[in-house]
Amino acid sequence: SIERYVDVHRRFRICCSYNPPNKGYTTTNIPIPVMRRFGYVIDMSKTIVNEPKLLMTYMPEETARRVMNLVSELRRNDDTWVSTRDVKLLGQAIANGFEPLDAVEYSLLGKFTATTEVANAVRSLAKARFAAETVTPSMPEEEDY
Repeated sequence: SIERYVDVHRRFRICCSYNPPNKGYTTTNIPIPVMRRFGYVIDMSKTIVNEPKLLMTYMPEETARRVMNLVSELRRNDDTWVSTRDVKLLGQAIANGFEPLDAVEYSLLGKFTATTEVANAVRSLAKARFAAETVTPSMPEEEDY
């Protein structure tokens, strides 16, 4: 491996926030006056992992499509945001023998128990996505997840 070093000023500082604000984490938006103090800000709110490909290492493509369609719908609302880690845990649960609806129940619903209404909405979406269908659902566009 090649080691690289960059000389930086002795007063150089880097500030990172890995968990995006308002996406199911207990972080908040950084105030604009604070943001203006930074020389450079990178917004990494989009996933950097090819989640469908990740899921297809655990399950058949059609099941991965259904999972990604559910994830895409959940991500449209900040109250039901699903992280890449959540997607991976859901995929692993299915790969380990859980039926998809049970996998959603055990791997996702714990984070949506703030209100029964939200948890029931997630259950309803999951039932709609994993109900027996004759038409194969299409994979959502990358920008949708």
